[in-house]
Amino acid sequence: MYKFFVIISCLIFISCNNIIESENNAVSDNLEVPVLESFNITVDIKNDTNEYCYLYLFGQEKPVVLDSIKYIDSKIIFKRAFKNECSLLSVGSSPEKSIIFLAQYGEYDISISADYNNLPLNYNIEGSNSSKLIKQYNTKRNEFYKKVNGIQSELTSLAKTDLIKREALISKAQKLKGIFDEYKFQFIDLNSNSPALLLALYDISDYVAELDKLRIVEKAIKKYFANTIFHKEVSMRIEQAIQQEKAVQQQQQMLKQQEMELSSAGISVGKPAPELNFPDKNGKNIALSSLKGKVVLLDFWASWCGPCRKENPFVVELYNKYKDKGFTIYSFSLDNDKNKWLQAIQQDNLLWKNHVSDLMGWNSQGAAKYKIRSIPQTFLIDRQGNISAIGLRGEELERKLIEIM
Repeated sequence: MYKFFVIISCLIFISCNNIIESENNAVSDNLEVPVLESFNITVDIKNDTNEYCYLYLFGQEKPVVLDSIKYIDSKIIFKRAFKNECSLLSVGSSPEKSIIFLAQYGEYDISISADYNNLPLNYNIEGSNSSKLIKQYNTKRNEFYKKVNGIQSELTSLAKTDLIKREALISKAQKLKGIFDEYKFQFIDLNSNSPALLLALYDISDYVAELDKLRIVEKAIKKYFANTIFHKEVSMRIEQAIQQEKAVQQQQQMLKQQEMELSSAGISVGKPAPELNFPDKNGKNIALSSLKGKVVLLDFWASWCGPCRKENPFVVELYNKYKDKGFTIYSFSLDNDKNKWLQAIQQDNLLWKNHVSDLMGWNSQGAAKYKIRSIPQTFLIDRQGNISAIGLRGEELERKLIEIM
């Protein structure tokens, strides 16, 4: 099932409990900021009924209030010096209504203007090219997530049986994500030397597939935000990507080995599926061959298998969607405990009748016959009883099912 990516903005770092500030909301004087480069930050926020405007600094575990100035006719000027070549900041009278921008060496006069009622996304900024890029990127990202959240709301309100409309909405969301990903990749490539790439970090969700983009972002963060929480975050994500790549390689090697074992046992695409004839929950044997004439998903699983249980909702959806078109499922459980097996069938709403097990766990004769080394494992069998696909799950499985039906 398609999962929507949740927006991760730098603003999420701000919360009332996480802000370090003095009790009287004045300047935090304990900050050790060497005077290296001085900035003038002019802020003009009209229609703000709050008394103070705050200047926030990001980069550590918790945001810091650097300064607070009382509004005078909506216009104020912060005069600050920063120890880093580039600092991620925001200004506003509250975390929810703050404007994110960058103070970068060489750009010392920054002007920000806005109407309080239109914050945090609608504002004007001058004197900082990188901050303009941040605004540009955030605008595109907000448009994307606004549309996707609308689709998600529609999906939530849909009846479970309305599969056609559900598919159409999911397809629409996937298309929107593809468009945003293309924009994100272009943004990273075109602005590879900009500190504004920091924001793109939080939209990279597939660390392995997007590792090349992640490394570009890492280079910019290392240059502009060394020794910050952002540097730590991007390093952690790259390490996760490396570990995931290793895991994928190991899995591919295991699948290749399994494929060779299956082939040597005469189990391969295009060949007849070996017979299984095992007892159901009532002790009555069900033969796999008895389902000939239908398209059958032979599914090896167990109640104790987390990935199997996670996959079950999709399998149920697949069954409900195609059962009237000649599709069924033959579920072979590698359980040892009959009660847990039956409870899982009920809990996961596995409606079909073809549930079998010899309750021998990994010592199961059925599992040995199909050279099962890990679960879940599937074999898609056509109406003639021949294997059409091995190991497919999710959308790949559905596409193949549609093809052979």
